[in-house]
Amino acid sequence: MSQKSNAKTPKSNAKTPKSNAKKVTPCKTDLAKVAEPLAKVAEKRTRKKIYMCENCNYSTKIISNYKKHILSKKHLKKVPQKVPQKEHAKNTQWFKSNPNELSNMRIKLDEYEKILEEKRRDKDRIAELEKKNMEIEIKYLKQTVDILESTKPATINSHNTTNSHNTNNISINMYINDHCQDAMNLDDFVNKIKFKLQDVFDGTFPIQNSVQKLFIKNLNELGPTQRPVHCTDMRRGKFLVNDKNDGWVKDDGEKIAQGVKKVQHKAIIDAYDAFDKQFKPPHPGKLQDKKDAIVNPLRSNIKKDTPKIIKELANVTNVKDAINQLDKS
Repeated sequence: MSQKSNAKTPKSNAKTPKSNAKKVTPCKTDLAKVAEPLAKVAEKRTRKKIYMCENCNYSTKIISNYKKHILSKKHLKKVPQKVPQKEHAKNTQWFKSNPNELSNMRIKLDEYEKILEEKRRDKDRIAELEKKNMEIEIKYLKQTVDILESTKPATINSHNTTNSHNTNNISINMYINDHCQDAMNLDDFVNKIKFKLQDVFDGTFPIQNSVQKLFIKNLNELGPTQRPVHCTDMRRGKFLVNDKNDGWVKDDGEKIAQGVKKVQHKAIIDAYDAFDKQFKPPHPGKLQDKKDAIVNPLRSNIKKDTPKIIKELANVTNVKDAINQLDKS
C-alpha cells in the first residue's frame, strides 16, 4: 500500500504587497488656483500692447508703425527735438580734451562764412552789371530811334502799325467832321424811341431781347451819318457819342450805358401804359398775371441785359464799316 505523503504543500502566507500611495482626486479649488495664472499668461500672449503718441493723437499695436511715426514730419514738427544731455555732456567733454579740433572747426567755419559772403557780393556785382548793361542798351536804342526819326523823309508811304493807326485816327476825325455834322444827339435819339405792346409781347409770351431789337432798329433807320453813336474800338468798348451840349466826344461806354438804361426804363413804362390802354384796368387775376409776365422780365433783366446791348451796339455802329460804305458810294 502506497504511503501517502503527510507533507502538505505549504500555502504561501505571503500576500501581494499593496502600494502605500493613495489615489488623490484634485479638488475644484486647486484647479482654479492653477487655471487662473494660466489664463493670465494666455491673455498677455493674445493681448497686444498699444503704442500711443499723445502729441499727435496717434495709436497702433504694431511697433514698427510706431517707430515710423516718431520719425515722421508730422511728429517731428509737434515734438521739438532736444539734444540728449548725455550726448551733450559727451561732446563737451570731448572738446575739452581736444582743444585743437575745436579751433580747427572755428577756422573752417570762418572760411565758409567768407566764401558765402564772397558769393553774395559776386551775385550783387552781377546784378549791378546786368542793370548797367540794360541801361546802356536802352540808351543806345533811344539814340537809334532818334536818328532814324530825324533822317526819315517828310512824307513816307509806310504800312506799319503805328502809321496805319494814325491814318485811321485822321480818317475817323475827317469822317465825323465832314459827314456827321447833322447827326442826331444821343438824348434826342433816346427820347424818340417808343415801345408798343407788340414790341415786347407776341400775344402769348414776352419777346426776347425786345429792348435791344428796337434800339438797333431805330439806329439803322437813321443811317450811318445821322446816328448819334460810332464805335471806334469794339474790343475795348470805345465810342464817339454826339452829346447834346458838347458835340462829338470820346466815350468809354459810360454815356452809352446811361442811354441804354433810359431806353430800358422807357420800355417798362411804355409796355405798362400800352397794356392798360388795350385792357382797361382793373384787371382780373389772369389778365394781371399776363401783365406781370410782360413787365417783370423787363424790370429784372436791366442789369444783365445792358452789357449785351452795348456789345451789339458796338458791332452795328463800327465806324470803319461806315467809312468803307462811304468810300464805296
